[in-house]
Amino acid sequence: MGATSRLRPFAVPTSDPTWVVRVDPGDGSAFVLRDTPVLVRLSGPVNPASVTHRSVRVVDAHGPVPAELSLSADQRVVIWSPQRLMVPAVEHELSVCGLVDPRGQVVPNHTSRFYPCSLAREDLTG
Repeated sequence: MGATSRLRPFAVPTSDPTWVVRVDPGDGSAFVLRDTPVLVRLSGPVNPASVTHRSVRVVDAHGPVPAELSLSADQRVVIWSPQRLMVPAVEHELSVCGLVDPRGQVVPNHTSRFYPCSLAREDLTG
């Protein structure tokens, strides 16, 4: 009696989705300059089309802070740059929700908070 082989469907291994590795300023940071950009560092690239004002935003007591968004050349760092000075001594919450990697996998949500001080970069130049 001969052995028969049975073919099984080949399962393509899926890797973990891209995730937020680090945020600057870090969660709970205080004395952040009022015009500091926020850097969201990711474990892998993200789809540039998913980088929107809904997927990466900073909110203070008055609502979303207007900002310009950009993406590094390697698509692993989202840069959030405020278009106005942030309100000092008020909690600002960064929300990352809805970013997608090039494979279509959703980046897990991330939230962190920071507190701007009363100074901006221009106050430090002499």
